Amino acid sequence: MICPKCKTENPNSNWFCLSCGEALREELPAEKTARPRKTGERKTGKTSAVKLKKAEIGPAMFADRYTDLTKIGDGAMATVFRARDTVLDSAVALKVLHPELADNHNFIARFKREIALARTITHPNVYRIYDIGQTGNTHFISMEYIEGEELKDLIRKEKIEPDRAIKITREIALALEQAHAQGIIHRDLKPQNIMLEKGTGRCVVMDFGIAIGENSSAITQVGTFVGTPEYISPEQAQGQPIDCRTDIYSLGVIIYELFTGKLPFGPGEPVAVALSHIQDSPVPPRKLVPGLPAGIETIILKAMAKNPDNRYANAGQIVSELDRVLESGSGKTAEVDLAGAKGPTIITISQNPYLNRAMVRDKRYFYGRKKEISTIYSRLGAARPQSVSVVGERRIGKSSLLFHINDIENRRAFLNNPESYIFIFMDFQEKRRSLVEEFFVSLSEALQIQAGDRIGPLPEPGYDGFKRVCDIIDRQKMKLVLLFDEFESVTKNKNFDPEFFAFLRSIANNYNVAYVTSSLKNLQELCHNKEISDSPFFNIFSNLNLTVFTEKEARLFVSEPSRTFGCPLEEHFDTVVDLAGYFPFYMAIACSILFDFDFQQVDSRKTVFENIEELFLDEARMHLQYILNNLTEDEKKTCRKILAQKPLSDNDRYVIKDLLRRGYLIGQDSEEEIRLFSNTFAKMFLEESSRKKGG
Repeated sequence: MICPKCKTENPNSNWFCLSCGEALREELPAEKTARPRKTGERKTGKTSAVKLKKAEIGPAMFADRYTDLTKIGDGAMATVFRARDTVLDSAVALKVLHPELADNHNFIARFKREIALARTITHPNVYRIYDIGQTGNTHFISMEYIEGEELKDLIRKEKIEPDRAIKITREIALALEQAHAQGIIHRDLKPQNIMLEKGTGRCVVMDFGIAIGENSSAITQVGTFVGTPEYISPEQAQGQPIDCRTDIYSLGVIIYELFTGKLPFGPGEPVAVALSHIQDSPVPPRKLVPGLPAGIETIILKAMAKNPDNRYANAGQIVSELDRVLESGSGKTAEVDLAGAKGPTIITISQNPYLNRAMVRDKRYFYGRKKEISTIYSRLGAARPQSVSVVGERRIGKSSLLFHINDIENRRAFLNNPESYIFIFMDFQEKRRSLVEEFFVSLSEALQIQAGDRIGPLPEPGYDGFKRVCDIIDRQKMKLVLLFDEFESVTKNKNFDPEFFAFLRSIANNYNVAYVTSSLKNLQELCHNKEISDSPFFNIFSNLNLTVFTEKEARLFVSEPSRTFGCPLEEHFDTVVDLAGYFPFYMAIACSILFDFDFQQVDSRKTVFENIEELFLDEARMHLQYILNNLTEDEKKTCRKILAQKPLSDNDRYVIKDLLRRGYLIGQDSEEEIRLFSNTFAKMFLEESSRKKGG
C-alpha cells in the first residue's frame, strides 16, 4: 500500500504510514465486515482473537505479517502477544482486541482515533505504537516490545530505594509531559501500566488504550468513569470533565506507593475506594515512613490535591522540583528542600542528561544560543520593548529558547530593572483549536499567577479587560512581555479574525508591551487568509532565524553534560555529527544512545557504528523521513548533485544558500566541501532516490 502523502510503500495491513503517519484507509471498515448479532442470538465461536495460517515458508502467520506469537498477557479488552514483525524484522508486542468488541462499532471507531493520537508521542519513556491493523474481523495494535517487569511487581516484591524511586518518578513525569503536550491524557495511569526495561532500567509508560485527547469524547457514557479505582482522580471518579491534571493526581498516588509501599486508599470494593479519593485525606506519607524527606511528601500531597486547581498545573513542574533533588554526578548527596523544609539527605544516581527532547527546561542541559538570547533581550530591554519573531525548522530548539528567555535568572542577568517586567509564557501547541475567548481566559489566568500580587484583581477576560490590564501596567511603569510558543497555531486558526491581530498591534503601539513568538516559518506565510497575512500586525516584529548549532556550540553540547554526569563523550564527537549533524534534537538522540551504550554488548555481525546507527534510527527515522518528504524537487535535485559531486548551476547555488541557512547542509571552505548535514540522512536520501528510480 503506497502512502498518498510521502509515497512510502507500506504493508497492506497498515492503517497508518510507517514513515509519516498519514492515514492509509477509511476510518471505519469494521462496519462493513461486522454483522451485529440479533437479540438472543448466540455467539458461534467462529471469530477468534488470533487466527494463524500456515505460510508457504516458515511458521504460522498472523495478518500476513507477524509470526512466532507467544501469549504474554490477557486483559479486559485484549490479549497481548510477543511476535516477530517480518516487515520490521524485529520483536513487537501485539495487542489483539477481544472479538466481541468488534461488534461495538462506536468503540472501534473511538479506539482507532485515540490510538492514532497516541502514535504522535515520541519519547524514550513512552512506548511506541507502530500501527493499528485489522485482519478479517480482528483488530490489533503492533507496538514496541519491552522486556522487563511491571512497576507494580517491583513494588510488591521489594522496598524501593529513594534514589531509584525519584528516578522512576521523574521518567514517568517526563512521559506525561510529552503526552500532555500532544493533548493526550492517559486516564488509567497506574504501576501495572508502567514497565521497567530489563538491563537499562528505563521506565516506559504503557497502555494508552483508553487514553483520550482533551477535545475528544470519552468511550464511557456520561456519568461513569474509566480507570482503576486505587489510582483514579476525584473528578474522574465523579464522571466530571478531566484534563491533564487527572494524570497528575494518579502520578501522585504512584509516588505515594513508591515511597511508602502502601496505597493511600484501598484496595477494597471499587465504589468505596473511589469515594475515598473524593472525600478522604490520605495518611501523610511521613507518618508511614518517618525518614521520608519533607520535600518528597510535599510533592506527593500537592499532586494529590482534591481540587485540580491546587495541583501542579503540568508534569513539567514535577520534573523541575525533582531536578532539585537529583544532583549532578553519581554517588553525591543532595539535600531535599522542595518545600522550604529540610529533610534527610538522599544518595542520587547517575542520570542520562540527554533524555529531554521536546523542551529543555533545566539550565544544566541547555547549551548554546548565547547570541540569540543576547539579541532577544537587547530588543526587550529597549526604552520601548520590541517584538521578536523566532523562526526555525522543526526540532531546532525554538521552544527551549523561549523557555529560557522566560527564565528569571536570565532576566536578571540581561535586563536593567528586571523587577519592572512581567513575563507570560503561553504554549499554543496545546491550543490548536482554541477560540479568541479562550485565549483571553488563558492569558488572564497566567497574568493572575505571574503578577496578581503586583497589579491586583483582574477585570473580566476579553479585549476590553486586557486593555485595562495594560493601562494598570503602564501606570505602574512596568513592561509586559508575552512569549507565544508555536504562534502559527493562532495565525492558522480560523477562529482568530483580523480584528484580533489589529488589537494586538494597537496594544504594542500604545503600551509597553512586546511579543516574542516562535514559528516554523515567517508568520505571514502561516495565515489562514490573505487579509490577515497583509495585517500591519506583522510589521512590529524583527525576525530572528534560529538555525543549527555552531561547531563550538555542538562540541560543548557533546562534552559538557556528559562529563558532568560521569560519562565523557568528547571522543565520540565525529560519530555524533555523522549521525545528527548540528541539529540539537538529533544530537540529543545520538548523545543519549552513546551515553548508555554498552560497547561490550554489540551485534558482532555489524560494526560498532552500525550498532549505534541502528539505535539512532529507531527514534530518529520518522523525523528524518519528515525532512526528506518536505524537501522540494529542486532541493532534492541539488542534494543529488552534491552527493554525486556534479557541477552546480546558479539555481543550485541559490538552493544551497537556503539549505545552509536552515541547517540541512553543512558548509566548508569551498563549494566542493558542502555536504548534507548528516551522513545517516544522506544514506536515507540515496536509498529513497534509488528506490524511486528503480520504481
